[in-house]
Amino acid sequence: MPRKDGREHQTTLIANVEKMDVRRAKKYVPIGLPQGLKPWLTTSLRDVGSFSAVQLVYLGRNVIYPGLPLRRAELLADFESLSINFHEDWPLVSGADGRLEVTARESRVELREATSFEAKVTNAVVSIPSNGFYIDAKLDVVVPVARALLFAQEKSMELLAPLIGGGLVGEGSFGIDASLRVPLKDRPGEPGDFKLKFEFNNVAVSLDDPSMRLDSLNGAVEYRSPYQIVKSDLSANLFGMPIDMEITSGSNAQEEFMGVALTGQINAAHLLALLEVNDRNIATGNMEYSANLSIFVDSARPSELGFTSDLVGVGLTLPEEWAKPPSVSRPLDVNIQFLDSYTSVAFRHGKTSGWIHLSNNRISRGSVGVGAPAIVVSENEERLVVSGGLDSLEIDTNLANSNDLIGWRLNNFRIDALRAGAMEFTNAIVSGQSAGDAVEVQLSSDQINATFVRELDDPWVVDIDEIRIPRFSRVSQAEPVDPLSFEMIGKAFSADVAIRSVLVTDIDGSINDFGRWRFRLRPDPDGLRVLGLEGAIRGIEITSEQEMFWARSTNRTHFVGSIQGVALGSVLSQWGFDFSIESESFRGEGDLTWPGSPLAFAIKDIEGSFVSEIKNGRFVDIEQGGGVARILGLLNYSTIARRLTGNFSDVISKGISFNRIHAPVNFQSGILGFTEPMFVEGNGLLLRVNGTVDLSDGRLDNELVITLPVSDSLPWYAAYIAIANPVAGVGVLLGRRIFGAQIENLSSGKYQISGTLNDPRVEFVSIFTNEMNTSSTLQTQVEKNLERSSPAR
Repeated sequence: MPRKDGREHQTTLIANVEKMDVRRAKKYVPIGLPQGLKPWLTTSLRDVGSFSAVQLVYLGRNVIYPGLPLRRAELLADFESLSINFHEDWPLVSGADGRLEVTARESRVELREATSFEAKVTNAVVSIPSNGFYIDAKLDVVVPVARALLFAQEKSMELLAPLIGGGLVGEGSFGIDASLRVPLKDRPGEPGDFKLKFEFNNVAVSLDDPSMRLDSLNGAVEYRSPYQIVKSDLSANLFGMPIDMEITSGSNAQEEFMGVALTGQINAAHLLALLEVNDRNIATGNMEYSANLSIFVDSARPSELGFTSDLVGVGLTLPEEWAKPPSVSRPLDVNIQFLDSYTSVAFRHGKTSGWIHLSNNRISRGSVGVGAPAIVVSENEERLVVSGGLDSLEIDTNLANSNDLIGWRLNNFRIDALRAGAMEFTNAIVSGQSAGDAVEVQLSSDQINATFVRELDDPWVVDIDEIRIPRFSRVSQAEPVDPLSFEMIGKAFSADVAIRSVLVTDIDGSINDFGRWRFRLRPDPDGLRVLGLEGAIRGIEITSEQEMFWARSTNRTHFVGSIQGVALGSVLSQWGFDFSIESESFRGEGDLTWPGSPLAFAIKDIEGSFVSEIKNGRFVDIEQGGGVARILGLLNYSTIARRLTGNFSDVISKGISFNRIHAPVNFQSGILGFTEPMFVEGNGLLLRVNGTVDLSDGRLDNELVITLPVSDSLPWYAAYIAIANPVAGVGVLLGRRIFGAQIENLSSGKYQISGTLNDPRVEFVSIFTNEMNTSSTLQTQVEKNLERSSPAR
């Protein structure tokens, strides 16, 4: 044993080595190094680089001195191009040049130059105490932002993951003043104890989308492990607008957190782009906001992002519940939690609140309440449930063409006033859901009960049990109101429509049945096509095997089809006309156009041809009415017959009977004209009419040729001739005796009809003629009307 006193003996050994590579130098690591230091040296020091100017001094003594070992070794050496991996969570230091000094109390490395983060490291000092528990390092480094982001994304740095994510692009550099303590033993995998001061100088960070860009980042942040922000003073520009940034730390619900707080302004267009909303017109203007990201370290609690704004400065062009001018304040609060399997978003905006879950950037489930709390939904319901109600809503037909990105369910959603153009449905209740590729919606209101169904990209199937609407124009109204417009219907959607009952409420409160209908709507680049039209309304069946087309370029509707029915007298009565013509059957075929939508049909505005056929009936002696009855009034020959010259009481006492009426007409510029003479025939009766009827004021310009059976007591033509020319009368009587019934049955007279439909004037023209004047044609009457409407010269 060495003595504590007595004569001291010392041993000194000095060795010099000019140069030695790292691989060989590791073989000379002393076995007596503190526990942890030797394994760290052999694993962290890579086999590259070399040592030079090595001086090894060995000292030994036989006398013990407090604080000094009996034997010790000291080492001085320069090193070049070393590579050191201080800790598994920290970047590699390479190309290290400096000086190594090993003494009894510590080992010390002074770096003259090195590279880390692909940046030069200067003024760095690394020290290892003699006990070998840890490594202390102090260094200054300027790091490229791009390299720092790449390193953070490559390493398992859970603390930064919610902040950096993927797809970040960095520009510029920032300085790091670091003080690190790296454990050497007993704490494997821990990041160690360290202090960092980051200094940013015009740093820029952006997503792959260049619009999401944080630039002009300036200021400093001081961080101390484990999770403490000592100081934060940052400013930057986000979306081209200045913001204040603060890195924070603290405790929330007894859980430690770190966070990032942002306050500033944002343009609504940038926010919509960030949310991938295509319609950038729904929000305009700038708004102030604050956002806070909280990261709960060493906890199972997920990271949270909060966003709040009063939306002052932003105008919202949305349905009434959410629309607002820029001057109105309406708080928006959003809280986002980043869970492992999904992201949870809770929000409140005005009277609307709820929550949604996002998986792979898609809504997977949720519940939203409008004007009411969001309802509780089952954990197994993988769709968005919407409940509550709105005071009013304008239907956007573009929604009918949208492909649902998520499954959804409407839970008895109330809409006090649901509007579609000129139509309004009050006290509406909407329910429905999407299931896979199918959608079904039920609508119940004061005006309509209907179901809407769609599968895949097939047309909508619209099944209307009953629709109750007010009359949008009256028959006698001079300028009917078109209930539809292309602006209202927007981009029309394909639909197969079946309506079992249409009830129309008149101004006086009476309800009229407008029958049942079936048709197919198909969009067209220049308008709207209506295919397979079938209707049954008050005894009239309407069909069209060709399409009805509403042209956008001309705003006109074209219809080719037919109408038919039985018991015309009953049909006219159902339509409320004070006019009667009885028949077993009737039919009409037309090729017509009119201005406006298919619902804007007005008699005075139609153009085109129409041929009607009425069989086995009679004209009943009543006074004719107004409106559409004026057109049929020309057929009321009971009125006209009363005004003919002669005695016809035996013919018209029970009305004028007929077997057939054939009337080909054309409509042009408000004028109805016969393209061929209309004829009425039956049981010895033959009436033929040509000329025109002005549909605006009912003016008549017609010729009537009548062939009638004559009375046995006094033929009408004999009576007339006897009075006008007695000599001729004798001749006629002789002729009747010779030719008998041939003359009587072919007796004809021509009349000129003028005046109006309500007050026709009948003038006798000639006898024994069936020729008709062609001067009163449709074209002639149209030209006359144009002359009357032209200003005097």
